[in-house]
Amino acid sequence: MRVNKIAKIITVSIISLLLATPAISSKSLVSINITDEEGQYIRIIRIAQYPRTTGSDILFDIIFNYTWMANDTTYKFECTELTYDEIMGGGKQPLNNDNFDLLIAGATFDGFTKDGMNPKITENIRDFVSNGGGYLSSCGGTTFASQGYENPDTLYKKQVNKCVLKIADVYLNMDIDEEAQYIFKCGKIVQPNQGLIPLEKRVVRENNNPIFSTYLKNTVNMSYGGGPGLYVANASDPKLGEVTPLLIINEELMETKPINWYKKRLIGWEIDKPVKTDIKDQYGGIATTYGEGRVVVFTAHAEIMLFKNGTIEEYVGDSTNYGIKFPPIRVVFSWTGTPMNMSYNWWIHRRAAAWIVGVPDEDLPPVNELLVFMDKPQFRLGSQLYLNDKQRTSRLIDRILSKIGKTVIIGPIEVEAYAENSDIVEFYVDGKLEFTDETSPFTWDMGKGLRGVHRLEIRAYDEFGNYVEEGSDFLFINGK
Repeated sequence: MRVNKIAKIITVSIISLLLATPAISSKSLVSINITDEEGQYIRIIRIAQYPRTTGSDILFDIIFNYTWMANDTTYKFECTELTYDEIMGGGKQPLNNDNFDLLIAGATFDGFTKDGMNPKITENIRDFVSNGGGYLSSCGGTTFASQGYENPDTLYKKQVNKCVLKIADVYLNMDIDEEAQYIFKCGKIVQPNQGLIPLEKRVVRENNNPIFSTYLKNTVNMSYGGGPGLYVANASDPKLGEVTPLLIINEELMETKPINWYKKRLIGWEIDKPVKTDIKDQYGGIATTYGEGRVVVFTAHAEIMLFKNGTIEEYVGDSTNYGIKFPPIRVVFSWTGTPMNMSYNWWIHRRAAAWIVGVPDEDLPPVNELLVFMDKPQFRLGSQLYLNDKQRTSRLIDRILSKIGKTVIIGPIEVEAYAENSDIVEFYVDGKLEFTDETSPFTWDMGKGLRGVHRLEIRAYDEFGNYVEEGSDFLFINGK
């Protein structure tokens, strides 16, 4: 039940907000290097995240609360969401090579349709990557990184071509009335076994890139939300490096997971024609360079929960809030399948990010699942109020919490953690270990002994000693 609860919380919020190759030149690790009290060498990899505009963007912060050990070195990701001022090179933590090692752009729709019209944004990102910063993306962020469309024959494609960064030497193959319908026609998620469709991709072994080198299967499935197929553009910019294919799209959706256009009749609806797609055998993930920086882009979502072995059902209903809702009453579809763990594919982003910043191939994170999520008290879905271990809500409470800006805890509370691929969860207050639970479900009855603002954190470990963290500052109103 707890798995279904977490899956539904995260998946529903995401979908509701959505949408042999020559080796690449080596790159030194530019992260912060420090030594801990025991003399262990620590490398902190500083990740900047493009301003979040979709539910799936929230997941990157959880994915990269991750620390792993390899060859007497501890590697630690630190993820910071940027403001638009900072993306342009201003603000408190501007995007530049002194502050960050890597920029992540997730499913951003604003980037490739609006933000790219601002030269301060595009020029600063290009300078960041060209001077040695990295770039990692999925879906919308991949469109943003590309050369745009080879033949921009619609207003949408012409607008995209005005906005793209042009830091990856690939063209897009994604049409609004074709592949994009796999997000525009996606119905509202109402069950914990519903989500985006999976897209099968073949792993390219004929290259020197290590991201998938220890992955034992020949194919990988990722959640698909209308992303593009990619193919080489052969653009003239001398900063563009050679494209290394990582993944090849291994199925044609109109054949394997077909959806249809419908016509409204006097009584009911009837199929007009199938939705066309033509992305099979095109790139579903590549690695390349732009100037001194490494770039990895994927056309689907390794961050979003995967639902395998499912079926499509088409029905008259409401679509997600993502994209164009036209006509208002229409036939949409649901994909109902077997939910994998949330962290099923997260190793892809972790290994890609580590490779981008120059972590040695043999030190890349393992191919495994690992997740910890603070189920209670909740803070990622907005500020909450907990009174005597129960969540309370009302319009007045919401207004008060919006001014406080933190989740508020009054009285005793039992902390609840959800973990994947972990048999141990630790509970910390203000950096001090207070309790360890080695039995799922992972909980800690912390009582009511705190007053004021305190940081509550949880940490889960895998079999190698690598760990993930989750936490925030909470306001405790009363103590003992």
